[in-house]
Amino acid sequence: ADAVHPYLMLRLVKDGLIFKDPDSKNELRLEPREALENLFIALEDTIKKVISKMGITTIEGYRGAQLFEAVGFGPELMEFLGDFPSRLGGIGLAELVEDAQWRVQQAEKMTVLGRNRDYHAFNAKVRMALRDAVKEAHPEPDAGGGEMAYTAPPAERDPQVFHRIESKYAKFTELINTRVPTVLRDLFTVAQAPSPLPLEEVQSAQDIIRLLRENPQFRDEVRRYVLSEELLSLPALVRELAANVAALAEAQRRSEERLSALEERVIRLEDAVAALAEAQRRSEERLSALEERVARLEEAHLRLEERVTFLEERMLRVEERLEELSRAVVGLQQAVADLQRAVAALQKEVGTLANVVGGSIETDLDDVLPYVMRQKGYRILGEPQPISLDGEVDVVLPVQSPDGRDLWVVAEAKVRLRRGDVFHLATQLADAQWRERMQRAGIVPPYLPYAYGMRVYPDAVTAAETTGIGVLSPRGEVLAPKEVS
Repeated sequence: ADAVHPYLMLRLVKDGLIFKDPDSKNELRLEPREALENLFIALEDTIKKVISKMGITTIEGYRGAQLFEAVGFGPELMEFLGDFPSRLGGIGLAELVEDAQWRVQQAEKMTVLGRNRDYHAFNAKVRMALRDAVKEAHPEPDAGGGEMAYTAPPAERDPQVFHRIESKYAKFTELINTRVPTVLRDLFTVAQAPSPLPLEEVQSAQDIIRLLRENPQFRDEVRRYVLSEELLSLPALVRELAANVAALAEAQRRSEERLSALEERVIRLEDAVAALAEAQRRSEERLSALEERVARLEEAHLRLEERVTFLEERMLRVEERLEELSRAVVGLQQAVADLQRAVAALQKEVGTLANVVGGSIETDLDDVLPYVMRQKGYRILGEPQPISLDGEVDVVLPVQSPDGRDLWVVAEAKVRLRRGDVFHLATQLADAQWRERMQRAGIVPPYLPYAYGMRVYPDAVTAAETTGIGVLSPRGEVLAPKEVS
C-alpha cells in the first residue's frame, strides 16, 4: 500500500489518554498532543523495523519490491493475488471450492462432545460422568489413602445407592458407546451371555481381596494354581535378561560416545582444512590485489606529474584573478555599506507603517465590539480597554448579560484571520498561567472570546465552530462565541 490511515488509533488518542502506572498504581494522563506524537513515533519505528528485517534501507525500495513469489497457486488464482511470480503453478478456484465442500460435509458428520466443543477420546463431559459415578459409590475416601480408600465398601449402606450408581455409570457408558469411533476398541461389542448369572451366586471381589490380605499363605497357593513353573521362573529370567540388556546398553553407549568423539575430531579436521584453504585463497587474493594496487600507483604517479604541471599553470591564472578580486572586493564593501544604510531606513518606515495599521485595526475593533454587544442585548459597563499580555489579547470590554451577570469580552485583532490565530486564542484561554495573569489584571471569568479580522478566511470560521471562539469582521458578528468559565 502507498499509505495507511490508522483512523481508529487516532480517534482513540485525540482527547488524550488516562492510564495507571504499573509500579506506583497512580493515575497518569497524556495530553492529546503528547499522545499523538508518541503514536506517530511508534508507527514510524515499527515500519522501519519491518523493512530493515527484509534488508531494505529506503521506502522507495520497499514499495513494489516484490521480494517473494507464490508457491502452489495456479494462474487462475494469481489474477486475484497480485503481479508477482508463481513459477511452479498449482491449484485454482475449482480445487478451493471442492476442498471447502468436503470440509463442510465432514463437519456435519462429526459428533462434538464437551462444553468447549472439544473432540477427543476422554473429553471433560466423559470424565465428569465417570467421576460422578465413582463419588456416588465412595463419597469420602479414607484419610489414610491407599487402595482401600476406593475399594472398601462404605460403612453405612443406602438402599438406593446401587440404583444411583447404576444410573450414573450407565450415563458414562452411553457417552463412550455412542461417540464417533476414535480407537480400535470402539469397533468391538460385548457378547451377551445366554442367561444372566444370579446375583446371589456372584462372590464379591472385595471378599476375595480381604481373604488374600488376611491369609498370606493363600497367595502362594493361588500362584501355584494359576501360574506354571515356567511362569514362576519368569521373574528371574526377566531380571537376568534385564541385566544383559543393561550391559549391552552400556556397551552401546560407550561405542556411541567413541563414535561421537571420532565424528567431532573428523569435523574439527574438516574445519581446519577448510580454514587453511580459505586462508590460502585470501592470501592469493591479497597478492593479486597488491599487484593491481602497484600498477594503479604507477599510473597515478604519471597522472600526478601531469596534474602538477597543470596546477602550476592554474596557479598563475589564480594569482591574476586574485588581484582582480581584490579590486572588486573594495567596490563590493562600499556597495554593502550603502545597502545597510538603505535597509535601516526601510526598517524604520516598516515599523511606522505597522504601528499605523495595528492602531487602525484596534480602533475598528473598539467601534465594532460595543455595537455587536448592544445588538445582542448586553449592557456596556465601560469603555473598551487595550491590554497586552505578551501580545495575546488586544481589547477587553466589561458587559452585563441580559440575565444580569457580569462578563468580560476578550478580543484579539488580526489583519487576516486564519485558523491558526483561532487555535492560538483557544489555547491561551485553556492555559492556567494565562488565566492567572488575566485575573491579576482584574479581568476575571466568565469570558466571551472573540477573534476580529479585517479579512476572515473560511478555515478560521471552521476552527472557531470547533473551539467555541466568536468571530467578528468589519460587518459585524460572523459567529457567536461560547461562554468560558
